[in-house]
Amino acid sequence: MSILSIYGFPKSERLCSLKTIQELFNPPKGKKTTSVFLFPFKIVALYENQPTVESITKTETGALIYPKILISVPKKNFKHAVQRNQIKRQIREIYRTTKHEVFHSTPTGNLPSSIAFIFIAKELQPFELMKKKLQKSLKQLLK
Repeated sequence: MSILSIYGFPKSERLCSLKTIQELFNPPKGKKTTSVFLFPFKIVALYENQPTVESITKTETGALIYPKILISVPKKNFKHAVQRNQIKRQIREIYRTTKHEVFHSTPTGNLPSSIAFIFIAKELQPFELMKKKLQKSLKQLLK
């Protein structure tokens, strides 16, 4: 397994489907969502009927499988696209570098199929604070 496959963030891990995004925020019957609030993040996860952690961590090619991710920064709080994009880049980088250790240290149970990271702070936060809070909230979500 190469370092690129552990720390990459390929297109297959990005949540782009409008239907799945709607299910994430308005779950239909039979699907469960959970949310975690830890300033400056609100994290919403969609669980479907999936296998457990041990059986889904690798595909036939040996590539690791992670949940699909959506990152949202409200325009209401950050009027300039430059600021929103900077925050999204920081969240993406934090997730990309910590996903391997977070998802493989989880206890046996269902992994979420989709996760939404919503940045709720009204001003920019220091990178180290965001990293610490994102890791903590992900671990709290996966308990």
